[in-house]
Amino acid sequence: MAISSNLSDVLENIVKRIDVAEFAEAEQQAVYFLQWHSQNAQLWFLLGVTQQSQGKLLPAVGSLLEAHGLDPSNVNIINACALCYQLLEKPELSNQMMQKAFELQPKSPQVIANLASSFERLGQFQEAIDLYDVALEHDPDHFMAWQNRGILFKVMSQKSAWLASNLEAYKRYPDSLEIVHNLTYALIGNFKYTQAMDICSQGLLQAPDHPYLQFAKGLILAATKEFDAARIWLANAQISNPAIIGELMPQYKLLPQPFNAELNPQIIYFEAMFEQQQVCFWEQRQGGIEALKEAILSPDTVYDVIRNYTFAFHMLSLELSAPIRKILMQGVSEVVQDFAWLKACPPYHFSRSSSKRIRVGYISPDFRQHPTAVLSKKIFEHQDHQAFEIYAYATFGTAIDDHYRQEIQSYCDEFRDVESMGVVELADLIYHDEIDILVDLAGYTTHARPEVFALRPAPLQLSYLGFIHTLGAEYMDYALADHMVVPDYAFGDWQESLIRLPDCLYVYDTDISNQPTSLTRGSMGLPDHAIVFCVFNSNFKIDPAIFSVWMRILKSVPDSVIWLIAHAPEVKEHLVVEAQKLGVSADRLIFASKLPMQEHLQRYQLADLFLDTYWYNAHTTAVEAVWQGLPVLTCAGEVSSSRVAASILSALEMPELITTTLAQYEKLAIYYATNHKTRIAMREKLKARRYTAPLFNTELTVRYIERAYLTAWERYQAGLPPAAIDVPAIELDTTKEMLH
Repeated sequence: MAISSNLSDVLENIVKRIDVAEFAEAEQQAVYFLQWHSQNAQLWFLLGVTQQSQGKLLPAVGSLLEAHGLDPSNVNIINACALCYQLLEKPELSNQMMQKAFELQPKSPQVIANLASSFERLGQFQEAIDLYDVALEHDPDHFMAWQNRGILFKVMSQKSAWLASNLEAYKRYPDSLEIVHNLTYALIGNFKYTQAMDICSQGLLQAPDHPYLQFAKGLILAATKEFDAARIWLANAQISNPAIIGELMPQYKLLPQPFNAELNPQIIYFEAMFEQQQVCFWEQRQGGIEALKEAILSPDTVYDVIRNYTFAFHMLSLELSAPIRKILMQGVSEVVQDFAWLKACPPYHFSRSSSKRIRVGYISPDFRQHPTAVLSKKIFEHQDHQAFEIYAYATFGTAIDDHYRQEIQSYCDEFRDVESMGVVELADLIYHDEIDILVDLAGYTTHARPEVFALRPAPLQLSYLGFIHTLGAEYMDYALADHMVVPDYAFGDWQESLIRLPDCLYVYDTDISNQPTSLTRGSMGLPDHAIVFCVFNSNFKIDPAIFSVWMRILKSVPDSVIWLIAHAPEVKEHLVVEAQKLGVSADRLIFASKLPMQEHLQRYQLADLFLDTYWYNAHTTAVEAVWQGLPVLTCAGEVSSSRVAASILSALEMPELITTTLAQYEKLAIYYATNHKTRIAMREKLKARRYTAPLFNTELTVRYIERAYLTAWERYQAGLPPAAIDVPAIELDTTKEMLH
């Protein structure tokens, strides 16, 4: 090849080759001429571009850094180097390069937007949002900033901001398919289905085969109960993009094959209902509950509706009677059993040898800082290792190594990380570990493994703690509860045989400090002299009826506020709107910020009275509150999940905080709020009961649990079927000596 005397012609020729994707030829030409022009930054830059275009990322970085060294103020070179680092999955180095570009051109909208994008890839989302806003100040029509900003609010779970950003982008770019797509999903995410259908239809006119818009239309139709039409659009989307379900609805990857192959529109409808419940959006709640009851009671549809068994957990907060809940759980258990039987695992066989200690295996995804670990740690700590061997099977959280996991692991004879194991592999492990009593601490919650129990790898299988309701499963022999959660008249609500403890089924982590806090109301944004009602329950437990009661209480106690937790910004927006509908101003609702666990627990002490939810009580939250000295007012309801707080208060010997109707509940809350001396005396009694009542006598409760295991095991050894068992109370003068 002849050497050109005009370098500009050489550079122009390389650029032309790059433009027509002749990258290898362009690379050869650049390398050749660098022999004579090794100090030319543009030639190094073009070499880096050709190498990057061919996937030769490491050589490309080297070439681009050479170019940058020769021309450090060239923003194009810096941008290319940042992109190369991004492709190499080195976001920190990419961000550093973009910051250099920003220093050179601090007012360039594109440079600012690129820097924002680099922060986004680092997971520094708020920094990215702030920079996108700066870019839009310089260029209000900057497409990349509007598009990325709108998507980022979704990633940050800020649904209202997600919608507002995309609406603004749509005003500027109504014909952009990308913006139409983003706005459609933002409207769906904010439950604005009519507007979503209008925008989605506009996009489909432009691109009839667009899989994401086809899928969106299917979601909208499902959420509005047009199930037949929804099924067609969802199927069309899958034909266009077979991976779309896993991409847009990753929770379906958790479903065993072949049940994750098809989306049932009714599942989408009910899951949308639960999403609304999570953010206290109640406009469609009642119609959804009626539709759910109809589906549960219909043999033709219930199986399809409950393929995702965490659905059962979601439904505990809804107004479903105990008989309907049992039918639902039985249907879920049939689904789980079908999942397990697909594995074609042969049945396990057991001997009744009694020559060894009873081997108890606990399965849980929550051996970590989680309510289940807070409630179970002391069980592992105090179990009698002369009578029992303790095995734990952690189905989630292998990468988590907090102090709860460490302590529980230290108390076990064997602690096994089984997160990566399949159903049959885990069942085989349990069987070969010769577990006698297998305890499910998760039920139908996230990351649970109910299919393992359906394979019956242990002779006795028992449900406890993580799911305070029947699992409806024939493969579960027992459920461990107490007399308040399951009174005599409620036995028929359970599929399992009941083992009831004398006091409360909970064992709290009493190592948590409950000493007087140094936190102040002012530091938490609370008024110093008002009555502070506290509701730190999860938002999905709040329903319109109980919220109306709370608002009537506030109106009856003028100098009062209600202190809530908002797990998403939309919760605050929706509850403020609901309060205003009921005649309560927004300033009466105070929302707690997120704090480290110890500070969060201490701030309970700043409130006057905890107001419980109804259908799904405070569980761990109630124990936390009373341990910190905050009285919990509850209304014992008609289903097990609505009687847990009553169980806690009963075991705390504080029956005066238990009501049985919402009218009593409302009246008693007002009484305590307006009678200062009575409230203070009641609170002082509660503080004292923490050290004398059975609730926090952790060692005693563990002895009861061990008696439950022993009695069930003796029945099995004798060849007797599972039966209801009431563990007798221990009548000892030394009981108080065992207290915390």
